[in-house]
Amino acid sequence: MRKMLRFFKKALLDMIYRVNYKVMTRKPKGGLEDLPLEKFFRLHIPTYDGSGQGVHPSLLVQDSGSPQFVLSFTPYTNTDDRVENPSVVVSDDGIHFREERPGINPLVPAPEKDHNDDPDLFCSNGKYGILYLETMRPERQSLVLLESLDRIHWEKRILHRENLAGGSGCFMLSPKYIEKDGLSWLFYVNRDAVGGYRIEYVTGKDLYSLDFAHRNAVTVSGFKALPWHLDIIQSEGKYMMLLTTASGLEKNARYTLRLARSRKLTDWELDSGFALPDCYRSSGFEKDGVMYLYVSRIFLPAWRRKRWNILLYKIKK
Repeated sequence: MRKMLRFFKKALLDMIYRVNYKVMTRKPKGGLEDLPLEKFFRLHIPTYDGSGQGVHPSLLVQDSGSPQFVLSFTPYTNTDDRVENPSVVVSDDGIHFREERPGINPLVPAPEKDHNDDPDLFCSNGKYGILYLETMRPERQSLVLLESLDRIHWEKRILHRENLAGGSGCFMLSPKYIEKDGLSWLFYVNRDAVGGYRIEYVTGKDLYSLDFAHRNAVTVSGFKALPWHLDIIQSEGKYMMLLTTASGLEKNARYTLRLARSRKLTDWELDSGFALPDCYRSSGFEKDGVMYLYVSRIFLPAWRRKRWNILLYKIKK
């Protein structure tokens, strides 16, 4: 009887999963603009391990050329961080993604132990860049840069290495690269043994000379939660931070996506009316007063296998 009940419970949850997270197979007539507001859509994003489960999206929308949408992410199959290796896909419509060259992913393999994580995609001076973390606890963590002219051939370079031995150093989460006023800015969440979790940034004259000896705290007015992951969207001279907060212990934490706004990058104001539950690191863009959010969201069935999906969610700014 118990086996039968478990079978029916699993079948019911599988049905709920398929209904609520159905992959869009057809392109809407009006494209992204034609999709309704405040509804989740699971995107077709191929993963090199065949699972279709992805996390930590970082979206680049190109003003010219084709394809228009470039997305970096990592698989995260049933929360297995050994497959969490930087990958890149492209799309013409922002809904259906593909590898530009079959078998190109992952761009780098897993390290000898622990895992890679948290890629951030950008374009600077005609080059594509992906920043990611090579985490090898308890010894060290490296901030790694992948660079490419064609999104096919990538060169690897270590920008910074942090000594984590003895619980010291800055354990970085979710790096985000921005260029403003002739400076390079790197935002991230610092999880250290002394100060807990806090948002920080460092600057430099360029990406290769970021000054990690001088870390700056970020103030978010009205924010009292624990920061986890972040991304920053630029629109009409303003900045919007997609800030994920965490509550509870790490293995059983609940995540909520919040929004903060800024003009200067240093001081931020929390939007108290925006909260999207059960959302992990998110990315996106703004167009005509509508925010297109690409969010990683978890579906946790009763048998405790975590399914990670990258979903699209639209909301008025």
